[in-house]
Amino acid sequence: MTGRTKNGLVNALFIAPYLALFLVWVALPAFFGVAISFTKWNIFTGEIGFVGLNNYLRVLSDDLFLRSLLNTFQYAALSVAAGNAVSFLLACGLAGGIAGRRFFQTIFFAPIILSIGVTGVIWGWLYNTDFGILNYWLQQTGLPRLNWLTNPKFAMISIVIMVIWAGAGFNMMIYLAGLLNIPKSYYEAAQLDGAGAMSRMIHITLPLMKHTFAFTLIISTIGAFQVFDQPYILTGGGPDYATYTYVYHIYSNGFRYFRMGYASALSCLLAAVIALFSFIQYKMLTRRRVDY
Repeated sequence: MTGRTKNGLVNALFIAPYLALFLVWVALPAFFGVAISFTKWNIFTGEIGFVGLNNYLRVLSDDLFLRSLLNTFQYAALSVAAGNAVSFLLACGLAGGIAGRRFFQTIFFAPIILSIGVTGVIWGWLYNTDFGILNYWLQQTGLPRLNWLTNPKFAMISIVIMVIWAGAGFNMMIYLAGLLNIPKSYYEAAQLDGAGAMSRMIHITLPLMKHTFAFTLIISTIGAFQVFDQPYILTGGGPDYATYTYVYHIYSNGFRYFRMGYASALSCLLAAVIALFSFIQYKMLTRRRVDY
């Protein structure tokens, strides 16, 4: 046995546990889900009947499918844009040499370690119409109380605010790593040439952070299209389906009405939408190479 073959076997042994878990918990369930999407499956009797593309064509007559898709697009647009903007601004502030940077990094990152259940309970109390602290502050300033979670106009925005608070620290750390990786000599040279702060941001920081932006925007979009926990805990998909998201629709069909075939078809369509948006984002954000 040659040394190269021996090294290959050793490497294979290292990746074998992960590969086995990936096959059992990801690949096989995904394959099974695609197969089920072409059937009508009764999970109680075990009867499975092939229905072809009927589950996919069913979305054309499903009013809640379109409603959930539009709600998900709205949530994704708000949470991805605003969330990444907040994360980038926090990272810029920390990268500027602020005193106690480690302390602020910990504070901003801390909400991520909380479970979604704990986060939901916290914000449910904050948003409470009668004794929530947000309405208390509004009253102290002379403004009327708001029905944060029971008014269709505010429900989705309320969820987005909670998600930004809970998740901004993750992308902040990624942006901070990217900012600290930019050589300071670039900024010093630009400053000697008379470039102001805004000019340095536009011509140095943003171009060199392009691949970091691509990564964070793609993973944020993927996460946004799969949102379920927050509406489930805070609003139950209401009021008036205002926060009824796509994954909530999958959950309802699969585990409330036990339409497993249709729920699987919806999941396959979601995977296709996520792949398409990820591809478009990657091509748009990385189409120009920047070298200094």
